[in-house]
Amino acid sequence: MSNWLPEKGRGTIFGIWSANVNLGNIFGSLVCTLCLKLSFSWEWTWIILNIILAVVATLNLLFLVAKPAFVGLEVDP
Repeated sequence: MSNWLPEKGRGTIFGIWSANVNLGNIFGSLVCTLCLKLSFSWEWTWIILNIILAVVATLNLLFLVAKPAFVGLEVDP
């Protein structure tokens, strides 16, 4: 993330980024609740969450760009 952001606003962005932990917990709880409401066994909640995790991880690996210069952008220091 630090490659993409100027030094001045990094603290704010990293603060917002750290909220992803809480949002992930909420999303996971909602998926588990939905699975149980649909009469899946608790094992399926693990399987479904891991499938979602694998899809998101694969998308990150395929489309994440390490530095803005790789796509023709510049970030001011």
